[in-house]
Amino acid sequence: MADMVSNANNLTQDLNTVLDQSKQALTNMFLEQSTNEDIENIMIQHILSLYRSQEKTAQIIRINTATTACQNKRIPATIVSAEMLKADLLKLQEKVNKEGWELSISPQDIGKYFTVDIVSCMITTDKIMVRIKIPVRHAKKIWRSFDIKTIPMGDYKSTCTTQIPSTRIVTSINEDKFGWMTDDQACKPEHNSLCHIPRDIHLKPLRNISKSLDITCTGDTTTVLTHLEEDTFAITCTTQNDPSSR
Repeated sequence: MADMVSNANNLTQDLNTVLDQSKQALTNMFLEQSTNEDIENIMIQHILSLYRSQEKTAQIIRINTATTACQNKRIPATIVSAEMLKADLLKLQEKVNKEGWELSISPQDIGKYFTVDIVSCMITTDKIMVRIKIPVRHAKKIWRSFDIKTIPMGDYKSTCTTQIPSTRIVTSINEDKFGWMTDDQACKPEHNSLCHIPRDIHLKPLRNISKSLDITCTGDTTTVLTHLEEDTFAITCTTQNDPSSR
């Protein structure tokens, strides 16, 4: 950021210097009663000087904009245009489809590629090399991710809670299987529109989702309010009546 500010200040000074020189040259030209040809040559010379200065300014702005995008791991649109990226994606899609894969983000949804963190850059003084990591997935698998919230269960003078490995699971719909996402950084669609599913995730049949989960009970008898979504809550109340006395 400090380099960008310094570059901007230097560009401003350079442009002001060129403008001052042009104004002074034009003033001297009229005072010296130059010929029309001399006037024309001087004006052309300074117009070209202003153009070169403006071109340099625009180039630095493009580089600074691209650098900022690279720092955020986003595709720099000033270097990689949407048209260029889409053309390459269509070629890549044709290639991976033959191997049983597909692009996680359709080339038709080109705008989304510019909003996800899939870029690494190598930046030198005069060049920027952009590396874009295109996400792919198995063509025959339909994945969905879900947030899991445990709702405490009220019991006799106690509150019981199911212990779960993670607050997020993914399911393979066509295989009727699920897996716990133990890496909280891997799949967060609310923060990153691209959800990464680890290759080593262990899938289990959906019918066994409640098996092998421990339940812990405490003597807490206070009412528990669990927020589920928007205006939906679950209320857990314990009972003071001994079920064995019935």
